[in-house]
Amino acid sequence: MYAVLYFTPGRSVTESLADQRTDYDGVFQVTCVGPDEERCLWVADKVRKALHGPVTVGGRKAWRPVELGGPPVLRDDDVSPPLFYVPIQYQLKSTS
Repeated sequence: MYAVLYFTPGRSVTESLADQRTDYDGVFQVTCVGPDEERCLWVADKVRKALHGPVTVGGRKAWRPVELGGPPVLRDDDVSPPLFYVPIQYQLKSTS
């Protein structure tokens, strides 16, 4: 059982090129995997609990990640034995 974190690719904007970033608004996905549906959901529950608390970044105001949801648990039959997974998307915001 495990979780994989995927951040969206970065964007090139004027502020980042000049290193004058003030606001950050990004989306990331955590894909939770288990050998059966129940243990897959157990991993998802652990991820949700871990991301529920506040985010602290020195010198910045950061909001708690907002869960955007995702599809129901899916079965991957392309691997042997089959695995179950659920991708959960989150939005993260911060400002200086």
